[in-house]
Amino acid sequence: MSLFLTTRKNKGRIYPHFTYQYNYKRTKIYSGVSCKDSFWNNETKKITRGDKDYKLKNLKISSLKTRIDEIVNRYKALGEVLLPPQIKIELEGREKISESKSIRTLPLLSLVEDWENHYMNDVEIQSNTKSKTKSVVKDIKEYIQLTQKDRRRTLLIDDLDKDYCRNFMSWLFDKPTKNGNGLQPHSVDRRFQYLRTFCKWYSIQSKELKRIEIPRELKDAKSVSDEETPICLYNSELEKLYDFKGYDFDGESGEYKKYLSNDRANRNKKDGVLDFFYDETKNGLQTYTTYEVYKDLLVFLCSCGVRFSDGVNMKLENFKHSKRNETSILEGGVEAFFTFYQKKTNKKATPRVNEVSFEIYKKYSRGKTHQDYLFPRTSQGKQISDVKFNKHIKNICRSLGFDRKYIERKLGSKGKEKGRTTKELWELVSSHTGRKTFIKTLVLNGNYSSVEIMAQTGHKSERVFQNYYKIEERDLLLKPNSLFLKKKSNFYVNSSDSSVEKIDVDLPPPPSKSLKQKFEELDTIKDMITKKEYDKMRSDLLKNPF
Repeated sequence: MSLFLTTRKNKGRIYPHFTYQYNYKRTKIYSGVSCKDSFWNNETKKITRGDKDYKLKNLKISSLKTRIDEIVNRYKALGEVLLPPQIKIELEGREKISESKSIRTLPLLSLVEDWENHYMNDVEIQSNTKSKTKSVVKDIKEYIQLTQKDRRRTLLIDDLDKDYCRNFMSWLFDKPTKNGNGLQPHSVDRRFQYLRTFCKWYSIQSKELKRIEIPRELKDAKSVSDEETPICLYNSELEKLYDFKGYDFDGESGEYKKYLSNDRANRNKKDGVLDFFYDETKNGLQTYTTYEVYKDLLVFLCSCGVRFSDGVNMKLENFKHSKRNETSILEGGVEAFFTFYQKKTNKKATPRVNEVSFEIYKKYSRGKTHQDYLFPRTSQGKQISDVKFNKHIKNICRSLGFDRKYIERKLGSKGKEKGRTTKELWELVSSHTGRKTFIKTLVLNGNYSSVEIMAQTGHKSERVFQNYYKIEERDLLLKPNSLFLKKKSNFYVNSSDSSVEKIDVDLPPPPSKSLKQKFEELDTIKDMITKKEYDKMRSDLLKNPF
């Protein structure tokens, strides 16, 4: 077993490295430094003063030798054999430990930026998710910068303590936004979930556990927020949306032209079709207006209960035929399901095909193969942007007069109300409105149990599922209120006496009990009363048996 320092010369430069030898086998360990041939002293095995960085380079060589000697001496002390390949593994392990310890002293902001880069380069994460992540991480970094300015020092990982989290929560609830002051509880919670993801990443990198504590006040606020009424479309509104054909492309003289806006960016808030989609099929190029596709996709989400990411990526192969049924309300007795694995959870969902989703499927599936997407892609071959979709379905719903009023409350810490505004339905419609509408429609329909609806939507937790709908007074009025009162004519008010309101009920007298039944009832309470009381009650029964 031997260790010696040697050099390699290449194009007038010297590259010092260590050679470890055992049992005629060798391995080279490079120092990572080099110098000109004239600056290397072969006797002292050091770089001379001629190299301006000679001190730093000699220190690196010396430090490497020290680390190698520590490993060699440890194996000698244990009486173990250190093979040449093993010494490189030992050095790499020590470098990783050293690196993990050093990141603990890095600025918190730098760590968050490193984690963000790692997250954004993860190919398994969808691009839509990454785009939403940017705004969330932006808030995390902005608050770190504000806190550093306030405390007049650089924050480290240890500063992510309980007080920091509570102050961060308060800042988010008061943060100015486009729609007013403060984020809603679930938006605040989303920032904390990403902060937790960052802590998991840090724990892996540093080999030390780091967790944050989500404030109790935020949990209370989420609980109150969950009681708010989700935004859903009534059946009449969904039917109006489905029946409207004004946006449909039907040639050069189509009705859609009166909605066409020359302002492509829609800056003047015109109800414009804006653009066109072109779908290649074996029957030729199919043309749709963008608002036609946006409207139909929204109706499809409402009729299937799928998320936007699943609806926009639905393929013809996801349409699964079942055995035809004479009782089916679909054309030709068709029975079918849309069967797919959800992008968000990878859980299976099987919404049953109904008359609305079937008509949309037939419209967009003509001339396509099983591998084709149901809805057309953009001219760049990409899926429809969820940002554009959410923007334009609001315009569509506004043009159709969806002005039903909603009270939108601003909630703060512990769910306390900070303010409220009145908004119209079209302002609040989003891609997730479809999933909520589907679930509530089936719940009110009453033909499916919760378990059967969850099988269609892909929910595994009933608690999460129940957050998608709330029963309102209007929903209760949809059913007759005759649970107890069978005949209204049995009850009448005698108005002859105006001083006292009398209600006479025409009901048969209660059935009489036999003497034996009365004695049996008396015996049941025998142990609960005194003997004197029992004897008196028995005597009274004998005197008055009926």
